[in-house]
Amino acid sequence: MLAAILLLPIVALAVQPARSEGPPAWAYPVNPPGFKPAPDDGKPRSVPDSGASYTVPQTRDLFLAPVWHPEDHPALPDIVAHGRKPDVFACGFCHRANGQGGPENADLAGLPASYI
Repeated sequence: MLAAILLLPIVALAVQPARSEGPPAWAYPVNPPGFKPAPDDGKPRSVPDSGASYTVPQTRDLFLAPVWHPEDHPALPDIVAHGRKPDVFACGFCHRANGQGGPENADLAGLPASYI
């Protein structure tokens, strides 16, 4: 019994997974070398249950917050919808038109006034 108690920590250390260098690859996906996105065809795109449509360049414009469901919130203030060129991006571009953000950024509720 004493031998088992003494060997248990050694066995536990032996079966631990090896520590890898750096963060896990799945957490930071990157395009493979030489990746080229499909060329933009200029056609407007839409999302389910929305009458709004935007071209790919519009969805990448930091001074335009796509409003896919305008019925879900009041009209956007100009700074939220378009920002202030050249330095202040549209707030809604990152935090979405409803201010709730997404997995890549914050919900505006609770942020300090200095941020807003």
